[in-house]
Amino acid sequence: MKADRFKYCQDRMKAIRDKHCIPIMKTDRIVIQVLNQIADRSERGLEKYGTNLERTDLETLDWVQHAQEEAMDLCLYLERIKEQIKNKQL
Repeated sequence: MKADRFKYCQDRMKAIRDKHCIPIMKTDRIVIQVLNQIADRSERGLEKYGTNLERTDLETLDWVQHAQEEAMDLCLYLERIKEQIKNKQL
């Protein structure tokens, strides 16, 4: 099953690479997995918001605000993981 998923990810990334000229190491499954997740996230964002990151309706400070909020969420997630590690739950 993992081999099938890996092959699917490789094929998908090849299609993206060919379309967008993105050089990708064919044998690095971690890179392929992350790029696959990025592509999935982009597709979900387009479905949810009806736009992508090429939108022009936001000012620079709006983009900074979005990035700050994402970074704050990351800090919260990391703190939660630290607590789990301290409590030996992970």
